[in-house]
Amino acid sequence: MSLRGFITGAGCGDIQRIDFNEIFGNDNATAQDIAAARELLARIHGGLYCRTFPIASEREELTEWFDRLSDGESNQSIQFFSVYGKNLEDAERAEIIGLIVSEYFKGQGCGIICYVIREKSYEDILPAKIMCDRHEILMREVCRRVDGHPLKAIFWEANDYRALMIKAIEKSDMMGSAAKNICMNYIKSAFDAGEELSLKDIADFENTYFILHGKEYWRNLDCMDPRKRARHIEKVYGARRLGFYYVQSPLGWYDTVEEREAMSSDCMNLYIYNADAYPDFGIQDIRSYIRFFATVFSRAESSEALGLAAVDKMVAQIDTMEDCNISIWADEQREGDRALLYGEPLHAEYGYQPVQAVQRSA
Repeated sequence: MSLRGFITGAGCGDIQRIDFNEIFGNDNATAQDIAAARELLARIHGGLYCRTFPIASEREELTEWFDRLSDGESNQSIQFFSVYGKNLEDAERAEIIGLIVSEYFKGQGCGIICYVIREKSYEDILPAKIMCDRHEILMREVCRRVDGHPLKAIFWEANDYRALMIKAIEKSDMMGSAAKNICMNYIKSAFDAGEELSLKDIADFENTYFILHGKEYWRNLDCMDPRKRARHIEKVYGARRLGFYYVQSPLGWYDTVEEREAMSSDCMNLYIYNADAYPDFGIQDIRSYIRFFATVFSRAESSEALGLAAVDKMVAQIDTMEDCNISIWADEQREGDRALLYGEPLHAEYGYQPVQAVQRSA
């Protein structure tokens, strides 16, 4: 079995690319082609993918990949899978270098970069921007074909490192309440002052815990430090952070509020990839996406039906942004805007510039 007919150059020397959607969604693809693609996907999943995401509960099953690719464009979300490597025509001999997965949302005119992973030894040879740009092309094409209009935006989720650290402290079983309060106050004041956060400064409280959940934690997981990631995607990918409290609703319906709360994530920021290419993206598109996520992925009647205080807070902030004519972009919001949305001062680390507070009327 060979996938030679589906291989194209990646524009990076002898690195090859295969877009799996062109195999699974191709009426001319044979059963042998599909079988070879499944074998290569299994190699990717058991190798690069599982090494990058070592926590089993945070990984997708290989069968989920097969199902989504087999569904083609029949569902409300269309996923794209592309692999980069060498000798990709032969799954056994293939050298897997990179994988990108993205998703287009039918009827929304927007998509999301799910993840981009590469072997570290090829990070300088295969820029992730090349991989993302390819999927931007795929999403533009499917948007025109399926929804009949230009692509509105591509979302990108990234960890909010401040929220992650605070939540890690709150959940710690190794720290007493007094130590937790001191550590959280230190973290909040450091961010408020725009200071670089030094884990060593609070090592006296629980040195082992902070090494585990600080910078060493991300390095050991072979993932980028969340703080570095935020700066990186803004500089390299032209991404801009949306200026509201973002919550990723649960991916599926759960019967109790406690379960839905546990399966949601409020430790993320939401960006727009290559933001300058989408000047017409606005508040109504944000509102539509949040509603779509709640009803399609969380399978609720509405975002309110989730019964999650964090989601309600996010929706309220979006309403405030519209009612008070506040920019959707975090780097354009002023101190008065931030006070209306969050009731707290600006954090220089997030790219805000402290200016005189402005009074806005609802």
